Amino acid sequence: MMHAVFATTVEKPAITVVNRVCYPVNSVYYVQTTWGLEHEQDARHAYTQKMSACHKNLQVRMCGFLVNTAFPEVGASPDGLTTCECCGKGCLEIKCPFKYRSDSIQQTLDDHDKDFCLELTANGLNLKKTHHFYSQVQTQVFVANAKHCDLVVWTQKDMAVVRIFPDVHVWESRLKKAQEFFQKVCLPELVGKHFSMRNAATFFFLVSSFLSEVH
Repeated sequence: MMHAVFATTVEKPAITVVNRVCYPVNSVYYVQTTWGLEHEQDARHAYTQKMSACHKNLQVRMCGFLVNTAFPEVGASPDGLTTCECCGKGCLEIKCPFKYRSDSIQQTLDDHDKDFCLELTANGLNLKKTHHFYSQVQTQVFVANAKHCDLVVWTQKDMAVVRIFPDVHVWESRLKKAQEFFQKVCLPELVGKHFSMRNAATFFFLVSSFLSEVH
């Protein structure tokens, strides 16, 4: 969501972004989303087993929607919060991509799929900074006041865990845009449906113009 807000404008925001932010209960669940939800617990269990072996007293707990009082316009819903004696507090974000469900992580990397969120660099496996997941996990880290976020990418054949640390430069630019979006787009929309009504009026005008030309 943060990635979409950052990519649109506050003067003429994409109506799809307005709807996703202001009316999240209207979201449609597709097969990809359903797949991810169905296998989230599998990924959580695999992550806990793997990380418990190398982190002292690892605890993984569920959490709901988080809000930081320092910037209450922004919230985050990580798939969990983690703590251990060696690394402190972290966030957990789980991805079970339907598209790659039957592949290993290496297979997907070898295919050079531009949509895949991970890339192999000289420093190992990393989350692409240009991918929308990067904005998502940075939001979680700063909202939760966490030291890092563990991104879990799970398939039926494999699992990768990539640790992402706070990126202040990226976060500051996104927070500024999100706060502006809240003030100039969310509030007018929630109070008077400013953008959705304008979009509907434009649609009806175009339809009316078309029909008048036909007749």
